[in-house]
Amino acid sequence: MPTMSLLVGHLEAECYPLRNGILGMMGEILTKYICKEELDDKLRASRDGFFEKLEDHIHDVNAFVRSKVLQIWLTIVNEKCLPLLMQESVMSLVVGRLIDKSSIVRKNALQLVTALLKSNPFAARLSVEDLRTNYEKEKATLEEMAPELQTPRAKGP
Repeated sequence: MPTMSLLVGHLEAECYPLRNGILGMMGEILTKYICKEELDDKLRASRDGFFEKLEDHIHDVNAFVRSKVLQIWLTIVNEKCLPLLMQESVMSLVVGRLIDKSSIVRKNALQLVTALLKSNPFAARLSVEDLRTNYEKEKATLEEMAPELQTPRAKGP
């Protein structure tokens, strides 16, 4: 990882295959080596720096780089290496790419949104029948309360 600092400077290069290669290496390092939650401060700082670079290049001027970054994010999500605290910010960045001018970027953004929604740990796995039962129960409770709410109140002196 000490050599990554030398490569990060090339992320501003005009040559998009070079940017793609460096970002791809960051993605591989993230998924293979620093995916764990229990990281020391130095590795956590490196991980967060890599995530920040990937976030920055979602808005790259070149569509091939934007597409590659979305593919890297998709791999990170599929490998369950995306910290819970980052899911919301990544989702908001990716949703913006759904209206990108490049069709390949839109396609990869849609795949990533789908993967984020499927891997969302906060999504409830409820059946329609359970929801309908709860709805009917609450509706009955509301109807019982309706006569009480509609009775006129006596005005005070």
